[in-house]
Amino acid sequence: GGDSGRAIVALLLEKMRLERRHSGVWLASSFVVAAVAVSLAACVGDDPGVFVGGGGTDLTSDGGAADGARDDGARDDDGTAGDGGDASTVTCDAPLEACGSACVDKQSSAQHCGRCDRACGTGSSCSAGRCSTVTLVDQLDTPTALAVSPSVVVMSVKRGLVRCGKEGCSQGATRLWQSDEWQPVEGSLSLSPDGAHAFLLAKTTSASLPQDTNLYRATVDGTPPLIPALHTNALSPAWVLGNSTRVATDAREHVFVSPYRNHRCFQASCSSVGILSNRETPSSITLTPTHYAWTLHDHTGGATVQTCPRPPAGATGYDGAQDCGTPIGLAPAITASFSGHITHHDNVVYWADWGRDGGATARVLACAPTGCNGAPKVIATAEQVIDGLVVDATGAYWTNGSIGTVRVCRDLVAGCGTKAETLASGATNPGPIGIDDTNVYYVARGATPTAGALLKVAK
Repeated sequence: GGDSGRAIVALLLEKMRLERRHSGVWLASSFVVAAVAVSLAACVGDDPGVFVGGGGTDLTSDGGAADGARDDGARDDDGTAGDGGDASTVTCDAPLEACGSACVDKQSSAQHCGRCDRACGTGSSCSAGRCSTVTLVDQLDTPTALAVSPSVVVMSVKRGLVRCGKEGCSQGATRLWQSDEWQPVEGSLSLSPDGAHAFLLAKTTSASLPQDTNLYRATVDGTPPLIPALHTNALSPAWVLGNSTRVATDAREHVFVSPYRNHRCFQASCSSVGILSNRETPSSITLTPTHYAWTLHDHTGGATVQTCPRPPAGATGYDGAQDCGTPIGLAPAITASFSGHITHHDNVVYWADWGRDGGATARVLACAPTGCNGAPKVIATAEQVIDGLVVDATGAYWTNGSIGTVRVCRDLVAGCGTKAETLASGATNPGPIGIDDTNVYYVARGATPTAGALLKVAK
C-alpha cells in the first residue's frame, strides 16, 4: 500500500512497455502484470486520498457517489434493500416503473402512489394510482372553517371551536371553546403564523347582549377547556365591524371583511380598528408580504380582485391614513361570475371565480399583487363551484363542492387548464381546505348539519 505500492506498479508498467517489442512474450506477460497491478491497486486504495469504486462502474441511485461508496444496509424508498442501481439505468418490466433503484407499481404502491415518493401514509392505501382518504373525525356540527397548525387541525363549528390531531381523534374532536351565547362567524377562522393561536370572529346569539361581533383569540395546543381571550371588542357599532364576515392574520396585522368595507389593525394595538378600504361588498381577503388583497362583489353582480400596499416593514401605525389609498385592480369585473377564496404564495395572489349558472365554468386564477394588466394567469378551468383554495410551492389545491372532489394543479408556472389532478372524490359537500408538507386536510360538510367530517389525503 501507499508509496511503495505505486512504485511497484510503475516498474511493472515499464516492464510491459519494454516487453511489447517481443509479441509472443507480451501477450503472456501482460496478463500477469495486469493481475499484479490490480492487486496492488487495491493496496493503493488504502490511501485515504484515493477512492476505489466497486467494479469500476458508476452506478448511482441518487445521482451522487458511485456504486460501492455505500454498503451500509440502507433501504430504498419502498422499504426494500438498496441494490446500488442507477435510477437512469434501471429497467423495469411493465407494469412496474423505476423509482430510484426500485421497480414499483405506481398504481398500487403505498410508498409511490401515482408518482415516485408519494407515500399515502398511515391508514391509507393506493389503488389506481390514487391514495385513499382517511377520516380523522366525524359527527362535526356545522363545520365552516379550517386551519392547519404544525401539530393539529382547528375548525370552527356551531357554538365554538374544536381541534383534532393530524393522525385522527378517535374520541372525537377536542373542544377549545364552547358557548351558548356566541356563534362563530362562518369562515372567519385564522391562525397566527406560529400556529399557537386561533383567531375567530363571533357574534352574540343572546337577545340580552349587544349585537356585536368580537374577535377572540384561543390557544390551540393548550389543555382544554379553554376560554378564548377577547382580543378586541372594537368591532362595533355595526357600520364598523359588527357585520364582519372574514378575518386574516399574520405576524403584523389583522384584516377584516364587512359588507361595505375592509378594516385593519396592528396586532399590538387592535383595540383601535381603522378602515382599510371603503369599497362595496368585499367578500374575502388575504395578507401577502407586501399587499392587502381582496375579492369584491358589487351591486351590479360583477366581481373583481383588488390589492393595496401595506405599511412598510417596521411600521406600527397607519400615520392617520383613513384607508390604504387607490386600490390596484387585478381582474376586470365579470358580470356572470363570483370571485372568492383568495390566498397567496410567494407574493403571488390566487383566487377562484365561478359562474352563477352552476356550470363547469369555475377557474383558479393568479396575478402579482402589483398587477398583471388585467389579464390574470389561468391556473385551472372547467371546474364547478370552488369551495376552498390553498396554495404552496407544490401546487394549488381546491375543493369542488358541486361534484365532491379535491383537486390539484402542480404547475403554477404554466397552469393545468382542464387537466388538474383529482386527489379525492366522493365527498359530500366538501368545503374548507388546508395543507401541510405531506397532506391535504378538508371538511366534508355532509348532508345534514351534524354530519360534518374532517378528512385527509396525501398530497
